[in-house]
Amino acid sequence: MPRMSSTARDAARQVQVIAADASNGAALAARLLAALEPAVGFDDAEVIAVDPDSLLFTRLLAYRGDRLPHFAFFLRDVYLVAREPDWLSFPRLLREGGGAAVFHERFELWLRAHPPAMSQSAFTAFWRAQQSPPGGGLRFGLAHRGNWVAVLQLARWTPGPGFSASHLDLLDRLAPTLGLAFARTLAGTSDASASRDTPAAGHMTFSQDRRLVAIDSSGDAWLERLPDDGLRRFGVDVPIAVQSVVNLLWTTGNPSAVSHVADRFGVNVTIQGERARSVGPEWRRVARCFRCPSRAPHGEERIRCSECFPRDSVTLRSPLPRDWATPLSQPRWGSAPRRSMNTSRRFTGCWEQARGRRSSRP
Repeated sequence: MPRMSSTARDAARQVQVIAADASNGAALAARLLAALEPAVGFDDAEVIAVDPDSLLFTRLLAYRGDRLPHFAFFLRDVYLVAREPDWLSFPRLLREGGGAAVFHERFELWLRAHPPAMSQSAFTAFWRAQQSPPGGGLRFGLAHRGNWVAVLQLARWTPGPGFSASHLDLLDRLAPTLGLAFARTLAGTSDASASRDTPAAGHMTFSQDRRLVAIDSSGDAWLERLPDDGLRRFGVDVPIAVQSVVNLLWTTGNPSAVSHVADRFGVNVTIQGERARSVGPEWRRVARCFRCPSRAPHGEERIRCSECFPRDSVTLRSPLPRDWATPLSQPRWGSAPRRSMNTSRRFTGCWEQARGRRSSRP
């Protein structure tokens, strides 16, 4: 590797100390961004936890800058929803692109990623329409034992040449230490007793524009347990872990999506989204949410909700019922193998009884 500048060496030493002394993921992330800022030079930055299985965002660990409302916009209306091309897609960058790259509205300033198959003028228009940073962005994944656990996203809002290879080199040196530190601090507990006082099944419904339109009291209780990302005041109705699943369902049209996150008490929660079906015309004027007398599998209650349009569903359960578990080659970091979990608690967002055709809307 090339030699580092004195500023980079100072940042590297500081990060090593921070990682060794990490008490929780949020504190680690905040101190990491403070240490990196002098060496990398960004206008705003985020550290975001990711689910190693789905590669979806699960939690905003730290933000540094003065554009938090813009990050909320990115999360709700750009991330997955805008169908970012090729390596700009976070899941694809992690899955196929090595997990790290520098992006810019000018293709010649990209590093470790191939520009999409479109003209420079068309891409520049796309970049600006998504309110992407004029000075470019850097995305860097952090992994431990082959599992992605967190990502850094750095931006420069002043027009310029963007981030350089030396910035990626610095993060390369720090990646193993940071990956281990985040894996340790983000892992949930494997103690089955932690799940005993979790809420009963809860329910949520999301509209076509990915807005939360109905929730019951158990659903509220589950939302209170999930880490607070600080984005509700900027129009993000639910925690990032839930919003990511909803965004993926909306974008792909897939019948289901699954993600995982540890709640504030260390309980490992599985989030399962299902593409809901439309409600028949007889329910168009229903103005309230009510429980359906029929019971869904494993005891969760179904609900029908007000308007008549296709909706997406989200399910959180902790932990997995034994008969839903699938064999794993090895346990996920910091948690017990799923087959050892035998308590069934599910948090269902919008389990709707089918009264019409499944929506074909992407």
